[in-house]
Amino acid sequence: MGGAESVPAPDLRVRRAMAIGKMDMKDVGQFWKKFRKLDKEMRGNVEIEVFYEAIEEKRSIFGDGIFELLEINHVGTINFGEFIQSIVVMSLFERQVRTLA
Repeated sequence: MGGAESVPAPDLRVRRAMAIGKMDMKDVGQFWKKFRKLDKEMRGNVEIEVFYEAIEEKRSIFGDGIFELLEINHVGTINFGEFIQSIVVMSLFERQVRTLA
């Protein structure tokens, strides 16, 4: 998955997130740095509970529904592609909720 400093080549999930979130590789690099800090054991994935802590949200049916919608592995961890895609998708819903309020 690359060293702690090098951003991995974008996989399909990352490319989709980049397109939806209108991000460039600099933005992806910032997400990579955050992901690597969360992946303390350097396994290439983080626990879903750690993800919720990182985005400062309580675990919810909504969030778990996003993971299920994105077909995340259902083993309680997410890899970098899943991490960035989840953030982008949750951000899209967050904006819609705020504009409706």
